[in-house]
Amino acid sequence: MPKSREIIFISALFLLLTVFLTFPLATHSSTHLAGDQGASWWNAWNMWWMNKSLTELFSNPYQTDYLRYPDEVTLAFQPRRTSFLKKSDSLSSIQTAS
Repeated sequence: MPKSREIIFISALFLLLTVFLTFPLATHSSTHLAGDQGASWWNAWNMWWMNKSLTELFSNPYQTDYLRYPDEVTLAFQPRRTSFLKKSDSLSSIQTAS
């Protein structure tokens, strides 16, 4: 078997295995989060806030009053990730898989 076909076969095999092992989540990946009730919500909020603060509010992503309004909270020690969420996405449409 040529090398490129072998790579495609192995990749497809791993993709099918991943979908099989995470089947309930695989069919609801746009509306559910994998993981427990805590960290998955916090990570989703972090990605949402990074996107909103940089693309809509044009503000510092390390300061927010969305958590303890009207006081500002520093997020300097929270992990930051580049947001992959589109502007149309919101946390209210995402549920935790159970």
